[in-house]
Amino acid sequence: MTGIGKRLATTALAASLVLAGTAELGVTTASAATACRTNTKSVSLPGKPDVTFKVQLCVSGSGTLRHAQATFSWSGNYGYIGGTRFNVVYLTVLLEQHDGGRGATGSYYTANVDDQYSGTVSLGVSKTGSLSSGGWSADGDLQYDVTDDGNPTHTWELYGSPEIS
Repeated sequence: MTGIGKRLATTALAASLVLAGTAELGVTTASAATACRTNTKSVSLPGKPDVTFKVQLCVSGSGTLRHAQATFSWSGNYGYIGGTRFNVVYLTVLLEQHDGGRGATGSYYTANVDDQYSGTVSLGVSKTGSLSSGGWSADGDLQYDVTDDGNPTHTWELYGSPEIS
Protein backbone atom coordinates (compact mmCIF):
# COMPACT_ATOMS: atom_id res chain seq x y z
CA MET A 1 0.00 0.00 0.00
CA THR A 2 1.33 3.45 -0.87
CA GLY A 3 1.72 6.26 1.67
CA ILE A 4 -1.44 7.97 0.42
CA GLY A 5 -3.38 4.69 0.55
CA LYS A 6 -2.24 4.04 4.15
CA ARG A 7 -3.29 7.54 5.21
CA LEU A 8 -6.71 7.13 3.58
CA ALA A 9 -7.20 3.73 5.22
CA THR A 10 -6.16 5.11 8.63
CA THR A 11 -8.51 8.10 8.24
CA ALA A 12 -11.40 5.83 7.20
CA LEU A 13 -10.76 3.52 10.18
CA ALA A 14 -10.67 6.45 12.61
CA ALA A 15 -13.90 7.89 11.21
CA SER A 16 -15.67 4.53 11.47
CA LEU A 17 -14.56 4.15 15.10
CA VAL A 18 -15.87 7.62 15.94
CA LEU A 19 -19.20 6.88 14.25
CA ALA A 20 -19.45 3.49 15.94
CA GLY A 21 -18.75 5.12 19.31
CA THR A 22 -21.44 7.72 18.66
CA ALA A 23 -23.99 5.04 17.76
CA GLU A 24 -22.97 3.02 20.81
CA LEU A 25 -23.62 5.99 23.12
CA GLY A 26 -26.95 6.83 21.48
CA VAL A 27 -25.83 10.35 20.62
CA THR A 28 -27.83 11.95 17.84
CA THR A 29 -26.86 14.84 15.66
CA ALA A 30 -30.25 16.57 15.66
CA SER A 31 -30.16 20.24 14.83
CA ALA A 32 -32.26 22.88 16.55
CA ALA A 33 -35.49 23.86 14.79
CA THR A 34 -37.79 26.86 15.33
CA ALA A 35 -41.07 27.90 13.72
CA CYS A 36 -43.11 31.04 14.52
CA ARG A 37 -46.37 32.77 13.59
CA THR A 38 -47.53 36.27 14.57
CA ASN A 39 -51.17 37.18 15.34
CA THR A 40 -52.38 40.81 15.46
CA LYS A 41 -55.71 42.25 16.64
CA SER A 42 -56.98 45.78 17.23
CA VAL A 43 -59.40 46.19 20.16
CA SER A 44 -61.82 49.12 20.33
CA LEU A 45 -62.17 50.70 23.77
CA PRO A 46 -65.23 52.86 24.50
CA GLY A 47 -64.18 56.42 25.40
CA LYS A 48 -60.47 55.52 25.40
CA PRO A 49 -57.78 55.04 22.74
CA ASP A 50 -57.84 51.65 21.02
CA VAL A 51 -55.22 49.01 21.79
CA THR A 52 -53.45 46.68 19.37
CA PHE A 53 -52.49 43.23 20.64
CA LYS A 54 -49.75 41.16 19.00
CA VAL A 55 -48.92 37.58 19.98
CA GLN A 56 -46.04 35.69 18.39
CA LEU A 57 -46.20 31.93 18.96
CA CYS A 58 -42.97 29.97 18.50
CA VAL A 59 -42.11 26.32 18.90
CA SER A 60 -38.52 25.15 19.10
CA GLY A 61 -36.79 21.87 19.60
CA SER A 62 -33.36 20.41 20.03
CA GLY A 63 -32.52 16.87 21.05
CA THR A 64 -35.11 15.77 23.61
CA LEU A 65 -36.44 19.26 24.40
CA ARG A 66 -39.51 20.93 22.88
CA HIS A 67 -40.50 24.48 23.91
CA ALA A 68 -43.51 26.67 23.11
CA GLN A 69 -43.27 30.39 23.73
CA ALA A 70 -45.66 33.29 23.34
CA THR A 71 -44.34 36.83 23.08
CA PHE A 72 -47.24 39.16 23.87
CA SER A 73 -47.07 42.87 23.10
CA TRP A 74 -49.60 45.67 23.15
CA SER A 75 -49.59 49.27 22.01
CA GLY A 76 -52.01 52.11 22.31
CA ASN A 77 -52.16 55.86 22.09
CA TYR A 78 -49.01 57.42 23.52
CA GLY A 79 -49.71 59.51 26.57
CA TYR A 80 -52.60 57.42 27.89
CA ILE A 81 -51.51 55.53 30.99
CA GLY A 82 -53.62 54.34 33.85
CA GLY A 83 -57.29 53.83 34.31
CA THR A 84 -59.11 50.59 33.89
CA ARG A 85 -59.20 49.65 30.23
CA PHE A 86 -59.60 45.89 30.78
CA ASN A 87 -61.19 43.76 33.47
CA VAL A 88 -59.23 40.72 32.27
CA VAL A 89 -56.28 40.07 29.97
CA TYR A 90 -55.20 36.42 30.20
CA LEU A 91 -52.76 34.67 27.85
CA THR A 92 -52.56 30.88 27.47
CA VAL A 93 -49.75 29.13 25.58
CA LEU A 94 -49.90 25.45 24.63
CA LEU A 95 -47.22 23.01 23.52
CA GLU A 96 -48.93 20.55 21.19
CA GLN A 97 -48.02 17.48 19.21
CA HIS A 98 -50.37 16.66 16.32
CA ASP A 99 -52.88 19.13 17.91
CA GLY A 100 -52.88 17.21 21.20
CA GLY A 101 -51.85 19.03 24.37
CA ARG A 102 -48.45 18.12 25.83
CA GLY A 103 -48.04 21.16 28.09
CA ALA A 104 -49.78 24.43 28.94
CA THR A 105 -49.35 27.55 31.00
CA GLY A 106 -51.16 30.86 31.37
CA SER A 107 -50.82 34.22 33.06
CA TYR A 108 -52.80 37.41 33.74
CA TYR A 109 -51.50 40.62 32.17
CA THR A 110 -54.42 42.89 33.08
CA ALA A 111 -52.38 45.25 35.28
CA ASN A 112 -49.55 45.41 32.72
CA VAL A 113 -51.88 46.46 29.90
CA ASP A 114 -53.82 48.93 32.08
CA ASP A 115 -50.69 50.58 33.50
CA GLN A 116 -48.55 50.83 30.34
CA TYR A 117 -49.55 52.19 26.92
CA SER A 118 -47.19 49.65 25.35
CA GLY A 119 -45.15 46.70 26.50
CA THR A 120 -43.93 43.18 25.83
CA VAL A 121 -43.92 40.03 27.97
CA SER A 122 -43.06 36.39 27.29
CA LEU A 123 -44.55 33.15 28.53
CA GLY A 124 -43.41 29.62 27.75
CA VAL A 125 -43.80 25.93 28.47
CA SER A 126 -41.32 23.07 27.85
CA LYS A 127 -41.37 19.32 27.63
CA THR A 128 -38.31 17.11 27.79
CA GLY A 129 -37.56 13.42 27.93
CA SER A 130 -38.45 10.61 25.57
CA LEU A 131 -40.27 12.53 22.84
CA SER A 132 -41.55 11.10 19.60
CA SER A 133 -40.65 13.16 16.57
CA GLY A 134 -42.91 15.20 14.37
CA GLY A 135 -45.95 17.41 14.66
CA TRP A 136 -44.81 19.80 17.43
CA SER A 137 -46.37 23.28 17.48
CA ALA A 138 -47.18 26.24 19.73
CA ASP A 139 -50.80 27.33 20.10
CA GLY A 140 -52.83 29.46 22.48
CA ASP A 141 -55.48 32.07 23.08
CA LEU A 142 -55.87 35.50 24.61
CA GLN A 143 -58.92 36.22 26.75
CA TYR A 144 -59.80 39.86 27.31
CA ASP A 145 -62.73 41.71 28.81
CA VAL A 146 -63.03 45.39 27.87
CA THR A 147 -64.21 47.58 30.75
CA ASP A 148 -67.63 49.19 30.27
CA ASP A 149 -68.30 47.79 26.77
CA GLY A 150 -71.34 45.74 27.88
CA ASN A 151 -69.95 42.53 26.36
CA PRO A 152 -68.70 39.36 28.05
CA THR A 153 -65.08 38.22 27.98
CA HIS A 154 -63.77 37.64 24.45
CA THR A 155 -61.57 34.66 23.60
CA TRP A 156 -59.20 35.30 20.71
CA GLU A 157 -58.15 31.92 19.33
CA LEU A 158 -54.63 32.40 17.99
CA TYR A 159 -53.27 30.81 14.83
CA GLY A 160 -50.66 28.30 15.98
CA SER A 161 -47.08 28.09 14.81
CA PRO A 162 -46.06 25.85 11.94
CA GLU A 163 -44.98 22.35 13.02
CA ILE A 164 -41.45 21.11 13.65
CA SER A 165 -40.10 17.58 14.17
